[in-house]
Amino acid sequence: MIAEPGVTLEPTESPYRRRIELRPSPGVVAAAMEDYIHHFAIRLEHDGATVIAVEVVPQRVPWTSCPEGAAGLHRLVGVPLAEIATLDRWMGGRVTQCVHTVDLAVLAAAAARRGGDRTYEVWMTGAGGRRPQVTLHRDGEVWAAWTIVGNEVVDGDRFAGLTMDRRGFSAWIDAHLDEEEREAAFVLRRGAVIGLSRAVVMDDWVHPDDARPVDQSCHTYGTGVASVALRAGRPRRTEDDGLGAPLPPADGAGMQPTERDA
Repeated sequence: MIAEPGVTLEPTESPYRRRIELRPSPGVVAAAMEDYIHHFAIRLEHDGATVIAVEVVPQRVPWTSCPEGAAGLHRLVGVPLAEIATLDRWMGGRVTQCVHTVDLAVLAAAAARRGGDRTYEVWMTGAGGRRPQVTLHRDGEVWAAWTIVGNEVVDGDRFAGLTMDRRGFSAWIDAHLDEEEREAAFVLRRGAVIGLSRAVVMDDWVHPDDARPVDQSCHTYGTGVASVALRAGRPRRTEDDGLGAPLPPADGAGMQPTERDA
């Protein structure tokens, strides 16, 4: 067993999966993200240039405080689609948001501008071990496959040597990748980081600060929230419970809870 500050990892060969569906149509983008412990859907309405309405549905969350953080996306109303990726423009600080729905909103805005459906799937094996392997599929095709040791990609063709540190990673992809590839790399890195959740021992946690200290990294880990928020049921999934299955149909892209989320 590997111990990290505040979090205990149990290495596992059970896979981690994160699936993102982006479904733009005239004036609206339906988007959803599902992984081992999360399932969020958003509906972003726009006039072609600016967000005019946002709907957020947190269908499965790890903490009771997560829906309040997800509601922070309503700050997007009035923000130009082209500026959503500039988080300082609208986000109001990480403690006002759920970072997973912020990620989804950035991808949804890009899909609105680009047009055309897109699906991403991140798969990780060996979570919590010394050499986890993570693969990104974009619209059914492998985009990249990485082996990660410590904080570095060691096997990933042109990505070998790339740091997983957020600032260093962002600087590298800005310098070496075009807009489409930066988006894919962003999705893969986030999946690789969150994929460690597959190896996290959650069963004894009651409040978020049982897992790690308050660090202002999101709404749940804001001062005064982590100590009172509670586990939202038992969100961990089994190996076969929906793994690899698509999210609900594109016309709603997950806007209504499914039976397996009930």
